[in-house]
Amino acid sequence: MASSNPKFSVRDSIISGVAGGMAGLTIDLIAFPIDSIKTRLQASGKEVNYVQQAKSVNLYKGFMSVILGAFPGAALFFLGYDTAKARLAHFSAIPENVRYACAASFGEICATLIRNPVEVIKQQMQIGLHDSFSDSLRGIHQKYGIAGFYKGYLSLVMREIPFACCQLPIYETFKRFSHKHYFTKHGYASKDSDLSSWVHAKNGSLAGGISGLVTTP
Repeated sequence: MASSNPKFSVRDSIISGVAGGMAGLTIDLIAFPIDSIKTRLQASGKEVNYVQQAKSVNLYKGFMSVILGAFPGAALFFLGYDTAKARLAHFSAIPENVRYACAASFGEICATLIRNPVEVIKQQMQIGLHDSFSDSLRGIHQKYGIAGFYKGYLSLVMREIPFACCQLPIYETFKRFSHKHYFTKHGYASKDSDLSSWVHAKNGSLAGGISGLVTTP
C-alpha cells in the first residue's frame, strides 16, 4: 500500500503499483469466474442455474484484458494517490482523512482511464459478443472508435470513488494505529517497511471489508 510519508517518491509509487498489481491480479484470478457468471446473468435477465452455468461456459473468457489492465491500472492509481497525498499534505487546515479521500478520488479518476477499456472488453467477451481479446478490441474500435472503450466511464468513476474514499482513509487510520503499537512495543518510530506483510494485509482487508459494507447499499 501507499506510504504515509507526505514526501512524494516515484520509487515508492512504482513499488506500490507493482504490489497493487500483483494483489489485484491474484484477486481477479480467484474472483473472475464468479464475475463471469454474474455478468452473464445480468445480461440475460433470466433465472439461471449457477452450477450448470459454471459447467457450460469458459469462466476465464476475457481474463486476458484483466491481466493487461491490472498492472497499469494499479500503477496509475497509486501514482495519482501518492502524488495528490503529497501535494495535499501542505494544506494542514484540511482534516487528514479528507485529504486521503481526495487523493483516493484522484487516484481512481486516473486508474479508470485504464480500467474502463478493460471492463468494456471483458464484459463483451463474457457475454459472448467476441471470441478473443483481439476480436473484441477490433470490433469495438471499428463500431465505436476510441470512445467505445470509454462507454460508462463516468458511472464507473462514480462507483469506484465512494469505495476508495472510505477504504484509503480507513486503511491509513489502521496503519497509524499499527505504527503506534510498534512504537509502544519497540520504543522507536517505525517505517512502513518495518510493519510485517501480515499487518499490511490485515489493515487492507479490514479497510476493504468495512468500505464494502458501507458502500454496497
